[in-house]
Amino acid sequence: MQCQFLEDFQPTVMMCTASMGLLMAEEISKRGIKDRINLKKITIGSERSSDAMRKHIRELLGLEDLYDVSGMTELYGPGAGVECSYHTGIHYWADYYIAEFLDPDTLKPVPEGEIGEMVITTLKKGSSPLIRYRTRDLTRLMPGECPCGSINAET
Repeated sequence: MQCQFLEDFQPTVMMCTASMGLLMAEEISKRGIKDRINLKKITIGSERSSDAMRKHIRELLGLEDLYDVSGMTELYGPGAGVECSYHTGIHYWADYYIAEFLDPDTLKPVPEGEIGEMVITTLKKGSSPLIRYRTRDLTRLMPGECPCGSINAET
């Protein structure tokens, strides 16, 4: 049914989980309908994906680009940050939350570039604010500035 939607409506962008993106890419390839769809870009989220998986999806579909988006229900759902076209990491939305990167055992800050647990304090969430919420996600703050100009990248 999803393949038929892609053929009938000719969307240029699709948003889905990483596993659905892979499933769709493989199904489109298996059916030989790549030339009958018009997808240019895909945004994936809700699941972790590898560089190899994203590359495979891009190649199977002949995409211009594929972006990763992060999020969690406790924060703002899907959409707490997104990759730019340089793919240097996910740019988190610093105007919506403060992200800290801490050693999960000592709760001391880790230096830029080192893996730590992401701890969040929300800035605009009125009904259920989070103060130093431990996400249990291990990630790191990328040092320096992305070529797009953002300084808020994490992987």
